[in-house]
Amino acid sequence: NCDRYTDLRDAILLVDHIYADFPPPLCDCGSYSEALYDDPNVPDTVWIESDTLYVGRQDTIDVGIINDEYLRGFAFALEWDGDAVLEYSKEIIAVGRADDPNIMLEYYQCDAADMTNPDTMFVSTWQYLYATIPPGSDAVFKFTIIPQAAGALSFRLVDYYSHPSTLAIGAESMLVTEANAAILPILAGGDIVVMPAYICGDANNDDFVNITDAVWIINYVFLSGPPPIPFEAGDTNCDGDVNVSDAIYIINYIFVGGNIPCDIDGDSSPDC
Repeated sequence: NCDRYTDLRDAILLVDHIYADFPPPLCDCGSYSEALYDDPNVPDTVWIESDTLYVGRQDTIDVGIINDEYLRGFAFALEWDGDAVLEYSKEIIAVGRADDPNIMLEYYQCDAADMTNPDTMFVSTWQYLYATIPPGSDAVFKFTIIPQAAGALSFRLVDYYSHPSTLAIGAESMLVTEANAAILPILAGGDIVVMPAYICGDANNDDFVNITDAVWIINYVFLSGPPPIPFEAGDTNCDGDVNVSDAIYIINYIFVGGNIPCDIDGDSSPDC
């Protein structure tokens, strides 16, 4: 489109030119137009879930978009940096407004071989022809990671790096409206704390699972005692809460040969 950038708008223009019934013309690049950035209303935002994670435990991080215009798609790079280490576990999953069969979701990761920070995730998507992503604020994709080292890290939007697999080498992170104008979004959230690993069922954090952990949970539930340390360690039956059923789970494990804490399917491996 002759605006001096190779970015998502060029991809959209090419798709429309190839598949539309009345294709738009392609620029002959005899002259250049200025890049068009137009966000006339509320500033659009890319938000990243802020969360507390634990070393060695697979988790997901949601990424969403707050937009008040209809979008053809988005393309941006997320970089994380800090003393925590995240290991990429599996490919991102489109959710919410991006979970549409007409959407092509692309994912690339820089420095995937060494997994050191900073590391960069490239994400791009656009809808086939003139379908649009409606306004909203919910998550549009999530990615799965396994933290490898405790610490803290934060995310930021960056330009696409010169990576041979990316859709748009050197392009700015952007949203593209229904009218094919570009919006440069602001970023919110993305503060992650990675805590050391814990033992499922070790509610009192003494590195053992025994009857004292069941008593700890009972005191917490009925006598306003201190919560499990961390709270997740007390959820022995993986139902997302800590209550008397978790204490019963530990008692069954200790005295009647029940499954180990958090092993719901009985394969001797924690499921949460």
